[in-house]
Amino acid sequence: MQVHEEGRCSVKVVRAHDVLPEPPITDGDALRLMTIAEVASELRCSKGHVQNLIRGRVPSLLPLPVLHIGRRMLIRRQALLRWMVALENRPVLSRSHRD
Repeated sequence: MQVHEEGRCSVKVVRAHDVLPEPPITDGDALRLMTIAEVASELRCSKGHVQNLIRGRVPSLLPLPVLHIGRRMLIRRQALLRWMVALENRPVLSRSHRD
């Protein structure tokens, strides 16, 4: 607790994510749920782009599977990995053949 010159006290609320280390991502974490920010970090893109992937707004790409829990959108790591493999295994079209 900090006491300011005016006599006020300020208290920082400590939450679990402030003190616990983030679990490492390993292949054994296939059922781990990921946030949009974590998926964006994994794919090295923006959160907005991940949301566009989820909503199927990126041409020629399959929508990214998502779990809706209330208003939250969470992605299973296993689903992300399967989606990435599906993209790697699809035939590559030249620019002239794309929509």
